[in-house]
Amino acid sequence: MKIRTFVAVDIDPEITDPVRRWQKRLQDEFSSKFRWVDPGKFHITLSFLGDVQRSRVNAIIDSLQKAVEDIPPFDITPESAGAFPNPGYPKVLWVGIGAGNQKLCRLQERVAAVLQQKHGFEPERRDYHPHITIARGQRSGRLPDLSALIGEVEGRQWGTQRVQQVEVFKSDLQAGGPVYTSLASPSLALAGEEN
Repeated sequence: MKIRTFVAVDIDPEITDPVRRWQKRLQDEFSSKFRWVDPGKFHITLSFLGDVQRSRVNAIIDSLQKAVEDIPPFDITPESAGAFPNPGYPKVLWVGIGAGNQKLCRLQERVAAVLQQKHGFEPERRDYHPHITIARGQRSGRLPDLSALIGEVEGRQWGTQRVQQVEVFKSDLQAGGPVYTSLASPSLALAGEEN
């Protein structure tokens, strides 16, 4: 049996709440133009593995634990907002990461390296830009230009959260949207070992 799997940093309620309020403001104006991410599912993807044989999952979790256990916990501050490919044509609407961005990138590099070296997963070809996806554009219809609304939150900090673990999630695609289930939470180094 295969399970759709990804590795991510889960987002704390202290950040989810203010981002959700801004998302709601956008939703009120552009509800039909986007598929809105449930705020309870906000996360920062480190690696998307796709469909993985269930028999491989425990070995992947063990490798991830070994890969991250010497990385000290660190803080991240989600900041501003943006869109891929750009705010004028927002296929993906996101909140970016300010403080802690480089540490998050190093964590992602470590995760991608162990997944490639030990399990044969090819790394993403695009540059890694840590973000929290809050909406995806509908496949049909014209997408609105969100440049002005995104500009209004330029530099805004949405809160700070401590990254102490990564999550290995199973994703079940359902009619009402994906359902995420945590399969494991590999921990970073003990809190007393910080840089």
